[in-house]
Amino acid sequence: IVAGTFATGGFPDVAITNDVSGAAGDITVVLSPASLFTGGVAPGALQQPYPGSEYVDLGVKIKATPTLHPNSEVTLQLEFEIRALAGSAVNGIPILSNRTLSQTVRVKENEPTLITGMTDTEETRSIAGLPGFAEVPGLRYAFSSKNHAFQDTELLIVVTPRRLRLADHLTRTIYAGRGDVGRSAAGPAFRGTPAPPQPQPQQPGPPLQQRPLQQEPPQQPQQQPPPQPQPQHQQP
Repeated sequence: IVAGTFATGGFPDVAITNDVSGAAGDITVVLSPASLFTGGVAPGALQQPYPGSEYVDLGVKIKATPTLHPNSEVTLQLEFEIRALAGSAVNGIPILSNRTLSQTVRVKENEPTLITGMTDTEETRSIAGLPGFAEVPGLRYAFSSKNHAFQDTELLIVVTPRRLRLADHLTRTIYAGRGDVGRSAAGPAFRGTPAPPQPQPQQPGPPLQQRPLQQEPPQQPQQQPPPQPQPQHQQP
């Protein structure tokens, strides 16, 4: 059931539930009745010495206490309080009218229900004219004017109860502070896709020692054998 103060913004700000208590790992629920207020604020003097003043809320204030049933029905215990300006007293001090009404209704979930029956009837009589002549019979019609007005106001309230279903709450371990806490039996603090490893910068090592290059000894020229003398033949 969602209700709240609609005087500013027009959005609900109170969530209430029925027969549900908070538990470890769950969201704490609000077990107090919801309230709704529409209207304004007018200055007044209630048990205050003159010229003291006090601001009083005017308008309609509704307090709802729900009771959920297994057959998709909700019983609402409603309390209505209506405050309005009824006139003014001595020194311009306003007179406030206050009406209170309590009602219990049983409605279906997600179905709008119209609550009515609170009516307000106002009758206004006024006379304007010259002092003295306005009260003289026969002359008051020429020197004065009268005004007689009726005003009927009926308050209509549309109630649509809705049950809020919270999403699944996944518990996880959260570490705070500094230091190595080791491994916990509750599991890792974050479950998800691990980030790819980042390449580590390499530190330059000691310079390599340069070794002298070994040169091969020069090759000796090969000695060719001396030519042998060939025998000469003489002719006779």
